[in-house]
Amino acid sequence: MYSSTFGMPPADLSANWVFDHGYVTWVGITPNDGETRNIERAEILKLAKIDMKAYLNAMKSWGMDREQRFSQQGWRKMQC
Repeated sequence: MYSSTFGMPPADLSANWVFDHGYVTWVGITPNDGETRNIERAEILKLAKIDMKAYLNAMKSWGMDREQRFSQQGWRKMQC
């Protein structure tokens, strides 16, 4: 319907094209990443009050594990 706005035939306009060209986006890697990230971090933050070293190690592992998980799941934002 809106393909003429972008100067292309309807068959060439896709959701991928719209996202890739910055017309729409979401915060984070996945559509619900903002919410799930905050929940996961809140759990890890509890460690900071009792064991700072364990907290820092948990945050590091959590961040690396998330990146690996999203890459394995094929999220396009991880492929950039």
